[in-house]
Amino acid sequence: MSTPTPDKVWKKIKDAVHDRGMTLTELAAHNGLHPSTLRKVKGLTHYEGQAVLAAFIGTTPEKLWPDRYPRKTSVIYNSNKYGPPKSRKSISDQEAA
Repeated sequence: MSTPTPDKVWKKIKDAVHDRGMTLTELAAHNGLHPSTLRKVKGLTHYEGQAVLAAFIGTTPEKLWPDRYPRKTSVIYNSNKYGPPKSRKSISDQEAA
């Protein structure tokens, strides 16, 4: 199974908005955005516009544009494995001496 192209995803988004009886221009104006904002969301990142569009069709922006919302992973230093971290201050003090 191949991943859908951005054009196919955009067509599905537009179809979902139209099925609910709105156009992108009307939806933008109804939510206090410039009338052309939601038409531009296809090629430009506009987080507020993406959130409005996703909420209207009943999903999240992360599902519609996964490439614009990368998953964040936190890295925790493992002091048991690598030992206690050395202070940068102590290193610079040693170099200065």
